Amino acid sequence: MKKVGLVFLFGVMTILLSYCTPKVGKEISKTNEPFDLASFSNEDLALGHQLMNANCAKCHKLHDPKHFSSKDWEGILKAMLPKAKLEGREGALVKAYILKNAQN
Repeated sequence: MKKVGLVFLFGVMTILLSYCTPKVGKEISKTNEPFDLASFSNEDLALGHQLMNANCAKCHKLHDPKHFSSKDWEGILKAMLPKAKLEGREGALVKAYILKNAQN
């Protein structure tokens, strides 16, 4: 009986862990492709700022983009955008806003 309980617990934990694993959007996960900041308009950057405020602040205090370098932000965004479920165009807008305003 104890063995059945352990197997059941292991199964539930496996399902929970696989469910909680972030799914990376295609546009954000392709690290070999260049990210062209010049292709984003001021309106795009403003929308990226709004999306960041609306999604990222749900879990933690927001950092000013100038707090980190572009290189630092690349690593941070790779981990954080999937957790915020910001994929595709929305993730690209947030990334553009942050990188445009990052410390050089």
